[in-house]
Amino acid sequence: MSYFVLDVYNTSEDIGKKGNHLITLSKLFQNDTDIFVPDTIALTKTFFYKVLEQSQNVDLSDFNNFCFTEEDTNIILSTIKERFGEKKLVVRSSATCEDSIFFSASGQYDSFLNISGDKPIIESIKKVYSSYFNDNSKLYMKCYDIDLDKESMVVLFQPVAPVVKSGVAFSCDPVDGTKKYIIEYTHGLGTAVVEGRGNVNCIEVEENEVSAQDTIVVRLVNAVKRIRDTFGYEVDVEWGIDAEDNIHIFQTRAVIIKKAVLDVDYKDIEVIECMPISQGFCIANIAPINNKECDTFLYKDCDYFCDNLDLLLVSRGIITTDKNRLSHFSNIIREFIKPGVYIEDLAYKKNNLYVLDGYNGKIVDFESLSNKSKVDFLFTYFNYIGQRYKESFERYNGIVGIVQENKMEQVVFDIDEDKTISLLEANGFCKYEVAQQIYTYDINDDFLIKENTLFRIQASVEGVQLQLKQLDLSERAYRKERTVLIKFENLEYAQRFVKSFNAHETGYQERNITRYKLDDISINVTKWPGCAPYLGVEVSELSKLEDVKSKLELDGCYACGMGGKEIFERLNLSLEECSFKSN
Repeated sequence: MSYFVLDVYNTSEDIGKKGNHLITLSKLFQNDTDIFVPDTIALTKTFFYKVLEQSQNVDLSDFNNFCFTEEDTNIILSTIKERFGEKKLVVRSSATCEDSIFFSASGQYDSFLNISGDKPIIESIKKVYSSYFNDNSKLYMKCYDIDLDKESMVVLFQPVAPVVKSGVAFSCDPVDGTKKYIIEYTHGLGTAVVEGRGNVNCIEVEENEVSAQDTIVVRLVNAVKRIRDTFGYEVDVEWGIDAEDNIHIFQTRAVIIKKAVLDVDYKDIEVIECMPISQGFCIANIAPINNKECDTFLYKDCDYFCDNLDLLLVSRGIITTDKNRLSHFSNIIREFIKPGVYIEDLAYKKNNLYVLDGYNGKIVDFESLSNKSKVDFLFTYFNYIGQRYKESFERYNGIVGIVQENKMEQVVFDIDEDKTISLLEANGFCKYEVAQQIYTYDINDDFLIKENTLFRIQASVEGVQLQLKQLDLSERAYRKERTVLIKFENLEYAQRFVKSFNAHETGYQERNITRYKLDDISINVTKWPGCAPYLGVEVSELSKLEDVKSKLELDGCYACGMGGKEIFERLNLSLEECSFKSN
């Protein structure tokens, strides 16, 4: 039985996404005399499955553990030699679960250039297979809920093309989807562009300026345009040009673009200008990329490819010193919706918080902002997480949900407890008893409390949530609240997230509250030891406060918009009497 497809451009067999795309490319350019798709043969899925059967109960991420029979080894080598002679080869991965229009798996599976000799060829095949099983690629597939047991790996063999320049071309700006052509290239057949390192040249061509470019650029752009039109989506194309100016197309995949809108006002704020690599927004400390701490930017001041996805997933964003927007690494940053910018060099303070804006290409020293701006930027970040939560990978930071609320709350004293509870039940309110643990925090010089802003974790049987709430106390009868609630898998995740803002705990409180709910009206009946109970009424519309007042017959009660401190003072309570421990 042959494990090879020798005529890949006329086969109906599935030879992986990369191989299948080469079939389409070959048909597209079959009549061109100056555009070539490499001669290719494929080692099929059938052989991959056979090797797995022969290599059971071993660590498959180690290529040395793959077992090839002597017969299979001889067949592989003789087939390749019969086709390509002594030419140096490119040995490429072609998994069935890469290069999708939804995810690229860019840089996750190994390919090898300039391979010659029996042992290197066999080792390259085994290394392609082992890359399918390494921790990094398995984590990537887990992100997209892909079952690797239902996928497979094909290996492609091609002669090394005699190119003098090679690179990557995108049919659009991969950062924001703008209609333009971006070409990054280097001399020779190298991996510098896709690996995001070395001296890389860049050309940007607007759609209406193609004809004004050099002939070779025009030809390359037109080839990319034809590929885009054939596949029906924006494309990322790996190419080369030989000494006779022939174009060689090595592979193509979809450009994955995940766009969102973010409006940030930087008026009167000192910013560091950068080049956007990936859209996104975050606030955190900056740390070198080899720092394994979580919840930080990763300042890319050393070589980094795509082999640290676990670190990338829990990070807030990337500041890179490599100016390569089209590399595998940049592709993965964008897929994971991590803000990323390029800057040639950056002097930063180790313990300072920074704002990283991958939309507008800006870095801001958070500590330099006014207290009001700090609060505004925190809400911008929290709201941004909420906007992109469903398509991002924040679940790897323990985040399981986000709620954004703008409500009004009224505190009502001098109630008749029995009568009020009876009326609540009569009007259809559902009763909940909740025991809460509340951890209260502030940041640096306690600017949050100065801006009437609460930063606290609430833990109960209902779950764990982080609350960022700003109180507007300008009205006497009620207070306005803008709130973002981030729900976490457990308390540990929530506390780690909070501490990443350099926050310190200012208090711990345990309380039992009785809550009554009807639609979007929530009423807490709070009763501290030795004090008369009072109500906390939360509504989304001002008119509903009047409805509650009428239904609960609260005309003779005192309603106001007090905050916690003022409530304690009115009740003549100390922190200790409220089971409140201040650090």
